Amino acid sequence: MPLRLVKGLALLSTGLLSGTFVYGAVNVAQTFKAVPLDVRLTFHSALMRMNGSVVQTMMALAILSSLLLVAGSAAAARGSTGTATGTHPPAHPGRREMRA
Repeated sequence: MPLRLVKGLALLSTGLLSGTFVYGAVNVAQTFKAVPLDVRLTFHSALMRMNGSVVQTMMALAILSSLLLVAGSAAAARGSTGTATGTHPPAHPGRREMRA
């Protein structure tokens, strides 16, 4: 997967997730204070039932895309370091090459 696409996916998913939490803290939580407790609990239960899978999916997408971005950035940095110095990183980092 191209690094540019992974970066866009990571930014989009983390941005949507943070927007969800901000919206919940600013709007939904404040609205709960203005309604009676029985209405609040009924609405809260329905809201969590509907949003539970959406938010969990968004969290998983944010975590996976961020990890892919880190892995892709590290690989790109290793490759550019090798070309800048005229050497290439070893094929298997951590393994010693056997010399005859």
